[in-house]
Order: sequence, then C-alpha cells, then structure tokens
Amino acid sequence: MKLISTLLFLMAFLVEVAVSQQWYHSSPLIFNKDANSIQIFNRNAILLAGGTESVNYSFYTSNNFGAIWNATLITGSASVLSMVFADSLNGVATGEMGTLLKTSNGGNYWTGITPPVIADFNKVVYVGTQTLFAVGGNRFNDSMQLVLKSTDGGNNWNTVLNQTGKWLKSVYFTSIQNGIAVGDSGTILKTVNGGNTWTPVTSPVQRDFNAITFSNDTTGYIVGGKEKNDSLRTILKTTDGGSTWIVMKDEPGAWLKDIAFINQSTGYAVGDHSGLLKTTNAG
Repeated sequence: MKLISTLLFLMAFLVEVAVSQQWYHSSPLIFNKDANSIQIFNRNAILLAGGTESVNYSFYTSNNFGAIWNATLITGSASVLSMVFADSLNGVATGEMGTLLKTSNGGNYWTGITPPVIADFNKVVYVGTQTLFAVGGNRFNDSMQLVLKSTDGGNNWNTVLNQTGKWLKSVYFTSIQNGIAVGDSGTILKTVNGGNTWTPVTSPVQRDFNAITFSNDTTGYIVGGKEKNDSLRTILKTTDGGSTWIVMKDEPGAWLKDIAFINQSTGYAVGDHSGLLKTTNAG
C-alpha cells in the first residue's frame, strides 16, 4: 500500500482551503461504520470499504473529492478488512467470516466468491496481473493460520496453507516467487516458490506483527508490538530478503499498524494514539 501517497491525496480531498493544516469529517455516512481499507483511483474517485464488525460489510464511493459519499450496504455479511485493485475497474476485497468479493466496475457492484474455507481474511495483495494472495485464519479458540491463492484474478481460490498456529495479519511479495507473511506472537513465514510451501522464520522478539513492507528486493520491515496494558511498539528489519530479522525498535509506546517507504531511505510507520514515526536513513 502506498501509504504516503494516500495521505497526501487525502489531504487534498479533505482540506477545504489549501493552506489549512486541519482534517475534516467528509461525510456523516461513515460515522457509524468502520472504514478498514481505502482505494484512490484519481483525484476525484475514492472508494472506502469496511462495515460493522461481524454484522455487515459496506462500501462508500465518492466522485467529487470526498464531498459526497454513496453507500452500498450489504447486510448479513461480515466486515471487509482489506481491498486491492489491479486497475481502475478490477478489484478484490476480503474480510471476516470467509468474505471474498470481486468487482469489475470500480467497486460500484461486488460479487461474492465462495471461499475454500471459512476464516477471517485480514489482507489481500496482487502479485502480478492475475495472481493474488490472501492471509488470515482464526485468532481465538482453534487458532489457525491460513494462506489462499488465486491465479485467475480472484474468481477462484485455493488453500495453500491451513494449519494450527497464530493467525496471519499481512503479506508482501518482492517477486512472483518470494513472499513473507506475518502475524501474532512473532509469526513470520517465508515462501520461495510462489506460495506453494511456507517455512517459519525465527523472530528475534515474540510480538504481534501487523504489517510488512520492502523498500527493495532484500530490505524489508515488519511493524507491530503489544496492544494492551504495557503497550509496546516494535520494528524489525531484514537485509537478506527475509531470511533473518533484527530489532530496530522494541520499546514502550502505542503499537504500530502499518508501514510504507517512499524510497529506500525514507519511510513512515503509523499506529495507535496518533502514532507516527519517520526514518530518513533506512530505519
């Protein structure tokens, strides 16, 4: 996800006066819903996805810089957690309780896809024009970690990993063959064969990992920490494509939820309680 570009675009959409430093609510339509994912197609067209936890999923579209939003509310389905687009028309969304959706008209209409297994799908990514991966599992009770793969643009999905373990929160591929998935309790999994098999990688700390990104083919970052009580913020770094990881930060502070780099040196990590960290020297 191009976090920095998204933030800059949102400033343009939501700030009424160019010199203003404030953020404004753009519409009361979304006040009672969770917005979990955003897609910006151009300066006019924005798409939000989310819903109410374990109740229904919702999509909101705006074609006028976010001034007015049109809602598509679908009851009886769980909340959307992640959304990704191959182009301005074709996209896939995933979410709770086996939610798999596909659109071919920019998110104005979504078709449900039957999942191969019922679980929470926390993150979906494109790896090439037709290949996608979704990761998730079950967090409580019968804890499960799950990876799904599609090779036809999201129409059909196969389970490539379904095993007991802490659920997966995020995934990133540096190429069609090489990817890393991360999750709770220090979970790091690596594939070097296009997701057919996944091998555990030792984490230097047992924290909950929420997101992963790479600034080039070999240098990557994981963020997370500990959410409650004595909360911690954690950043890990690899320089060998994800085979080994070192701790860059593991300290008191609000846990981190996402990270993005605008080049190989400059990156931002964001988290709870208005948490925002910046590096200008590759972490």
